[in-house]
Amino acid sequence: MTTKERITEEALTLFAEKGYKGTSVKNIADAVGIKDASLYNHFKSKQEIFDSIVELVSNVYFPVF
Repeated sequence: MTTKERITEEALTLFAEKGYKGTSVKNIADAVGIKDASLYNHFKSKQEIFDSIVELVSNVYFPVF
């Protein structure tokens, strides 16, 4: 699993547990085991992480035919 995939997976868990507002970039980075500055090598913002999760879930439940 790539670091980007791990970030997405941990963020999804944290968003589910704490909500979007209750989850910080530092929380996500800590859960992945990286520095929060390193997270920005993979995503521009917390919003971009969230958007990528929404896109992944949408593709699973509503695939384009």
